[in-house]
Amino acid sequence: MIDAMIFSKNRPLQLNSLLESIKFFSNLADISVLYKYDDAYMPGLQKVKELHPDVGFLEEKDFESQVKSFLGRSKKFCVFFVDDILFKDQVDFDIPCQILQNNPSFLTFSLRLGTHLTYCYPTSSNQSVPNGAVNSGFFIWNWKQAEHDWGYPLSVDGHIFRRTDLESWTSHLRFKNPNQFESELQKIRKTFALPDGCVSYLNSKILNIPFNRVQNEFQNRSENVSIEELYDVWVSGKTFDFEKISRFLNNAAHVNIHVPFKDVKK
Repeated sequence: MIDAMIFSKNRPLQLNSLLESIKFFSNLADISVLYKYDDAYMPGLQKVKELHPDVGFLEEKDFESQVKSFLGRSKKFCVFFVDDILFKDQVDFDIPCQILQNNPSFLTFSLRLGTHLTYCYPTSSNQSVPNGAVNSGFFIWNWKQAEHDWGYPLSVDGHIFRRTDLESWTSHLRFKNPNQFESELQKIRKTFALPDGCVSYLNSKILNIPFNRVQNEFQNRSENVSIEELYDVWVSGKTFDFEKISRFLNNAAHVNIHVPFKDVKK
């Protein structure tokens, strides 16, 4: 019922860790990676491809048309991820899809939000958990009356959408990369009458670890960890031991957390 697309640039260690964590914690089967890698990092990406032969890898040629093609061919639901995300808990993707299918008043199902998120990393500010309802282990709120991460549903960080909705909403948008894509998505709220509701688990299922930034157009906050340093770790045969942060109760969707390394499985 769902297809996923991951955006990746020059971060094979992070990409591999995301793919490993998806497979460990979820039943998500249909995964595509849209990648843009400089020549120096291509050997590292090739290693990721060899470790994940069941994943579709697509080299970026025309970002906009490739994203729209993905939306055109996807199943009933779709979700985007960026490569510095990790899964930290079990996700049965059939459940969010069923919830969206049965509740047209919900815009999206968020994997990255949970009622423990009281800090917004990109803006370096506290945020209030919105007034909402708890129902059978899920949290439901009105995103139009929320702030910061809670009022930002049009995200490429683990938000599940109905494929036909997102395809229609994005058909008129123009973008050249993931950051532009997310920025352009924010125009949708001004041009379409969007559902007010959002839903998530009580505890978030993913987190974004902003070690570094791989583009300069958007000056997103990061920890400025060297891309080359992490690449050297990857080619030396190490990757993140994501199981060590299993069920970590982060206070922000983006969080600077130490993740130990482990040997890459052959």
